[in-house]
Amino acid sequence: MDVHGMLSPLFHLFAFGLVFVGSFAHADSPWKETGVQNSVRYEERAIDGSKFREYRATFIVTADLHAALEVVWSIVTAYPDGGHTNRSILRQGPRELLVYDRISTPVVSDRDLTLLIERDDGKFPQVHFHDRNELGPPPDAKYVRLPSVRGSWSVEALPSPTNAPQSRLTLVCYSEPGGTVPAFVVRGTQAKIAVHDAERVRSLLPAPR
Repeated sequence: MDVHGMLSPLFHLFAFGLVFVGSFAHADSPWKETGVQNSVRYEERAIDGSKFREYRATFIVTADLHAALEVVWSIVTAYPDGGHTNRSILRQGPRELLVYDRISTPVVSDRDLTLLIERDDGKFPQVHFHDRNELGPPPDAKYVRLPSVRGSWSVEALPSPTNAPQSRLTLVCYSEPGGTVPAFVVRGTQAKIAVHDAERVRSLLPAPR
């Protein structure tokens, strides 16, 4: 039985650029590189007091800060792929989106979550989002509420050897599935979803020449 395959719809939400730019305020372990794929560097680390891990993906694109941010924003605010059965928009503006999501998860109970997605177009552009369950519908006995989802995409301008602008994009993500799903069951899936989301953004922006 492929448990990871059955649970993957649940975690398609988790690593979607998942946080506030940079690191969380914990005494966490150092980042450990887990591999490089398609010019994307992947890392993970243990989080103090948690059985789950934080993931980071970093890559460089040929685009200026704000062009890169627009691509990230379009991806993060799009209707998620995977097992979503419903998304209700609770609040929407040019730089924020508050949504209530329901996610179908085979074998384990379905999940739900209220998520706030925000963007900052300032000197250090970023998109960050995290759970805000207190702003959405009350708990429903039919669903297990996701207790923690948080993450960010940050964009940093780089010196370019050519006239074409270059930017470094960094995805940081952390999530907890809630319920009684063991951490060891979902770690591999969470890492794969981080790769999925990094690749999705990377594929829409030109790589450095």
